[in-house]
Amino acid sequence: MNSELNPFEAPAEKAPNDTVTPSGVPIELANPVTQPAKARLWTVLVTMLVATGAYVVASVVSVVLMTMLYIFSNDSSQMPDLEVLMSEFATYPGALWVLVAPGQFTILAVTLVATFLSPEKFTKRLILQTPRWPIWVTIAASFAAPLVSLIWSIPLSMVVQTSQHLEFMVTLFKNAGQGIGIVGLFLCVSILPAVSEEWLFRGYIQSRLLKRWHPALAIGVSSLLFAGFHMDPVHVVAVIPLGLWLGVITYYSGSIYPAMLAHAYNNAISIIATVYLGSETLNSSFASIENIVILGIGLPGLIVTMFWLATRGKAEPQTTIAA
Repeated sequence: MNSELNPFEAPAEKAPNDTVTPSGVPIELANPVTQPAKARLWTVLVTMLVATGAYVVASVVSVVLMTMLYIFSNDSSQMPDLEVLMSEFATYPGALWVLVAPGQFTILAVTLVATFLSPEKFTKRLILQTPRWPIWVTIAASFAAPLVSLIWSIPLSMVVQTSQHLEFMVTLFKNAGQGIGIVGLFLCVSILPAVSEEWLFRGYIQSRLLKRWHPALAIGVSSLLFAGFHMDPVHVVAVIPLGLWLGVITYYSGSIYPAMLAHAYNNAISIIATVYLGSETLNSSFASIENIVILGIGLPGLIVTMFWLATRGKAEPQTTIAA
């Protein structure tokens, strides 16, 4: 007897993704579309905590090393007063590399490890790619960076007194910038932070936050983290506008390179003003030589950048990947 007419034979099972046409020919259905995984934020939190802890440890080690060098050079067995220690050590050759460089290299090391652990390509994870805007906009945005800091620091100087830490850094810069030491000063204060801090805060942190949060929130949070990393309360408040500016140009350029250049240029201007023009930490007058130069170069840069953003600037949507 034909099995098709056998009423006692069980019907054949159908695959879950198959259906049957009226003629009995099975049709395979397409698999359901899966949604991409959301970018994970816990990696940002862990990286920030590890970087902060490592930076604090590096800073403590630097202070301990500074104390040991002071005791050894002065042939003393007594623990010196911190203020005396700082003012004395600021005059030592190589003091800048003992106090500043270890923390910056620590930030860079943590960022590199976190990036290599990500499934994304290294250059894409840190947005080390060609900017979406012309090179002249990058230059203009970099010239504007010191002006953004200046516009905020002048009213800030009217209500806030400079800190002991910032005064120490000014003395340190002036001593380290003598003669050939100016090369090391630029490397340690201008180039190194432009790499380590931008790779962490704009490259690793902000780029990830942009995949989950509104751009204003992502830029704001990464800028506050950047400011908080400077530890000293006065310095923290002073660099918030700079952090916001660096976050904005990174977002609209789609690259970390403009922020790196702007950061390096901003710190280089601070070095020149401190070493060669005798500038103080918080200058409350637009009439000073360094502020006139910053205004003359920075204002056109700010106008050009804002004009480009208003007429051509458009950020591309961030792609999402779990990492």
